[in-house]
Amino acid sequence: MKKLLLFALIAFASNGLFAQATPQLNMGFGLNSGGDFPIYASYDFPVHEDISVAPMVQLDLGFNWITLGARGDYYFDNLIDLPTIWDVYGGANVGYNLFFNDSNKDNEFDFGLQIGGRWHWSDKWALNLEFAGGTSFGTKIGVTAAI
Repeated sequence: MKKLLLFALIAFASNGLFAQATPQLNMGFGLNSGGDFPIYASYDFPVHEDISVAPMVQLDLGFNWITLGARGDYYFDNLIDLPTIWDVYGGANVGYNLFFNDSNKDNEFDFGLQIGGRWHWSDKWALNLEFAGGTSFGTKIGVTAAI
């Protein structure tokens, strides 16, 4: 309980330190090199004005696999002086794939890089698009909610 309280306190304090980098919930769907259509969710925590880390989960719509992982992103907004309605980022991710219905596949680690962007149509909501490569290749499209 003490660890959870400490984590919540740090997350709350960091939210006030980085006014432009607020926690964000990302969710949507994608297409990957295996021909699957996964749904995904991640929750960005700002650790610096231009850097966030996030736990993430992806699930195949056929319920054949799930990926649990983490990611880190660098936002180029300040570097290239973008208007506040745009975010452009790049980063790295790591995860663990758990396969359910394919006895020919072993559970495995997943590593990759991603590049993406967001268009904020309001103070709370954005549309996101992302391309990723590594152990597998894919693209994602979805929405982002500022928390």
